[in-house]
Amino acid sequence: MSDARGDTAILPDVVQAIALDGCHIKRYLDNAVEVVHATPADRSFPDRVNESLGVCLKTGPAHDVRADGRTLRYPEDAICVRTPGTVWSTRATGQAGFLSIDIEPTLLPPGGLIGAMRFVERPALRGLSRCIRVLRSDASTLNKQVVVTELIDALLGAGLVTAPFLDAGLDARAADRARELLTSRIADPPTLQELADAVGSNRFVLLREFRRRVGVPPPCVRPPAARRTRAGVALARRRHLMDVARARLRRPEPPEPCLQARGWSVARRLPAGHARLRPSVNLVQDLTRPAA
Repeated sequence: MSDARGDTAILPDVVQAIALDGCHIKRYLDNAVEVVHATPADRSFPDRVNESLGVCLKTGPAHDVRADGRTLRYPEDAICVRTPGTVWSTRATGQAGFLSIDIEPTLLPPGGLIGAMRFVERPALRGLSRCIRVLRSDASTLNKQVVVTELIDALLGAGLVTAPFLDAGLDARAADRARELLTSRIADPPTLQELADAVGSNRFVLLREFRRRVGVPPPCVRPPAARRTRAGVALARRRHLMDVARARLRRPEPPEPCLQARGWSVARRLPAGHARLRPSVNLVQDLTRPAA
């Protein structure tokens, strides 16, 4: 068939895209993490071998996927998890868009990850969108490494992947040593890998133990002087002493947008009865004493 101008063939209204044609691709953390955004289109993915850990959030209809010799049904509006070594293909996705992240083996736990292709509902991995937002932001390298590690840890916790050689043991003092290193390098924070190397651990075990003992992830650590400064400002403005106590004792305010979304700023309004308590003079002196 030709158009009115001569021999040029008329193409069909809808042309199937191949793999990542027309997708927006961005890489982070020294090209170890790739984020792909695809607008809705019917795509085919010829046979391929996953060399990285892939986590894909799809928005669109259900479709079939061929993975490791089996035909699987990728549900509508769901997340797909692909471990390194997975062989897969898709003949047609339907009009589907997706947001995916691929993490190179250098950022995975020692010994890598194993597991078959799995699908989960979107609420099961709320950290995926948050991780991608942080990667796209101007957050520090430390913060980006933390959210990527937390995403992998969430996959491990949900049983979607397995790390056969991940050591669960850690010296209880390792988190304290990591915190001391962070507070000594506030102006030039170390990377998560540097912290792990300094305490003789790996990123995943250190991050778990750090959150358990300190209560916040490494990017939220601030020196004690910063908390006392907030308390002094509160007293100078004649705020109620219970507000001063919260300024001194609450967890540090998160410096990155992604951490704010997680709710790590824990200051909350106390019940009315607490406002009538009269703190001792010693408490006042403790809250306002200068930093050592």
